[in-house]
Amino acid sequence: MNNRFGTKAMRSISNHGPVDAVDAVWRSLNEVKDPCNVLSGHDLSIVDMGLINRVEIVDDGIEVGVTFTEPACLFGYRIIEDIEDLAAALPGVAKIRVVPEPFPLWDESRLSKKAREIYAHKKARFGQRRTLPLVQVMEERT
Repeated sequence: MNNRFGTKAMRSISNHGPVDAVDAVWRSLNEVKDPCNVLSGHDLSIVDMGLINRVEIVDDGIEVGVTFTEPACLFGYRIIEDIEDLAAALPGVAKIRVVPEPFPLWDESRLSKKAREIYAHKKARFGQRRTLPLVQVMEERT
């Protein structure tokens, strides 16, 4: 069965217990793409970007702790929905809860090797990324 990601839902994963379900969720998170990188033409997942803090069993379900590259990420809702949709399609995952976690703050040290190579290429081509505090950005727009 195809899901909204255009890929086969991971029905081939056999879950014989909670540890298998956590492992299945971790592996499926590689299919959730980072929207900003998709827009810039890069195939980086939220795992590549280092956005996942934890995947663990909590009460009767699985909880995923996620951070964003910016505290006011405009695509945060989309990332959360994508995680919920993909994980819900996994066998053995009865309940999934995605928790936005503002801390630890994201930085480039969380990038995978694949993402580091892409970012190094972007820096060489376009220069260092300039990040402004949200308050300063809003003041500049008014």
